[in-house]
Amino acid sequence: MNILIIGAGAVGRGFVAPVLAEAGLGAAIDFADVDAGLLERMAGRSRYRTAFAGPEAYRFVEVPFRRALPARDLVDLGPYDAVFVSVGVGRYRELAARLRGAAPCFVLENTRDAAVRLAEAAGAGTFRFGIPDAIASNVAPPDLLDGDPLTVVAEPGALILEGSEAAPDLGPGVTWADTAALEAHWACKFFIHNTSHAIAAFLGRLAGHRFVHQAMADNRIGPIVSRGMEEVTAALVAFDMVDTGAAAAYRDREQQRFANPLLHDPIARVARDPRRKLAADDRLVLALQLVHRAGGDATPIMLGMNAALACAGADAAAAADILRGISGLTDRDLIGRVLAASAAAAVG
Repeated sequence: MNILIIGAGAVGRGFVAPVLAEAGLGAAIDFADVDAGLLERMAGRSRYRTAFAGPEAYRFVEVPFRRALPARDLVDLGPYDAVFVSVGVGRYRELAARLRGAAPCFVLENTRDAAVRLAEAAGAGTFRFGIPDAIASNVAPPDLLDGDPLTVVAEPGALILEGSEAAPDLGPGVTWADTAALEAHWACKFFIHNTSHAIAAFLGRLAGHRFVHQAMADNRIGPIVSRGMEEVTAALVAFDMVDTGAAAAYRDREQQRFANPLLHDPIARVARDPRRKLAADDRLVLALQLVHRAGGDATPIMLGMNAALACAGADAAAAADILRGISGLTDRDLIGRVLAASAAAAVG
């Protein structure tokens, strides 16, 4: 078994690789990345560690790997039995030419049609969608970095891959999902996790916090995020996108994971690129519309959007333009309510 992970960042190095390593596949892993500094730090190394954050302590996993090479050096993917792509939603399609003919390639990007888009751009190959449902952070606490400067902090989440009869044996840490199961899990990941994560981060940034767990402990912010989770969860159930038990269990897990200080989840990472996260096809706007259609209270989402606009440095006129243009909102009343949902007042 030979495995290639393209993107040696928090998800690829911190979550996917240790899941595979615990199945005994670590020695078969190659990394590829564009970050010359990271590649230099990995050069000459044959292992690093991931600190899996539990509720009270870390569990350390030693992750062996074979090599780390520049992404530009990817030429022949024939020797690889599985390829994972986790480079960011703005960059994955740049890899299309290098991935032509890959089989199978699991696309772990934060947009549901990523595998389809990459397949179309590549023209040949087997591309499947995957959900790395875990928080992973490149910003480890100093005492962990003293032990290994390549340490990544992650949680023991779920690696869910679009399955088929031809799926390679990647060990017990992988969950293979049919279309229905994949859609249900993606709905939870996208709406309950991504939306709430963004609300916590944007409000937390306005309040001056550094980490998501600090925002959740703030009695001005934590209740807003929790109410947002409740409303989104109820909307998913109302539209039969997820069954009641699964949605409630996912919501409860989110409450715990966001509040866990051991995850060391930096707001600077989660709150980056606010304009993209305000896009018409992204988490905040789609969650707003979902809850609004379900007749729920979308105020927490509006507060998150208002905070995102503030983090983007938009004044009142620019904010309205973003909501009409980037966010694609046409309902004047809804736009007015988002603009009036003063995040600054909520955390001030």
